[in-house]
Amino acid sequence: MALPFSPEMSACALGKLKCLTTRSDNYGVDNIFPISDEHGPEPFITRYVEKLPLWYVAQELYWHEGFVNPQSFVAFWNKLHPKKQFLDEPEAVKHVHYFRPVVEHLEFRPELFTPESMEKYANPPVIQK
Repeated sequence: MALPFSPEMSACALGKLKCLTTRSDNYGVDNIFPISDEHGPEPFITRYVEKLPLWYVAQELYWHEGFVNPQSFVAFWNKLHPKKQFLDEPEAVKHVHYFRPVVEHLEFRPELFTPESMEKYANPPVIQK
């Protein structure tokens, strides 16, 4: 089942700056989906899904979502959801999907894909312009 990504978030995922996505719907574990850029699609796979309140994602998981701080996550959320802004539903429970490229999944070891262990795959250096 496809997970749509904005061009900005596609670039973050393809650049390994994003390893999770927060959605209203549950797209399931082991779901293979493409993320595309000008070079074409690359297959990704969801490895873990959990339900978390939106405020928690903003405060604790923004980095894994591809943002440098909670404020940038909230601003982007509001851009994507103009009718339901972040402050309208901070307690809303969403489905947080942890994912990675399928090529990396080929060497799958279950212990690598817990929320606690995902940090070593999702802590790239911050590049300041």
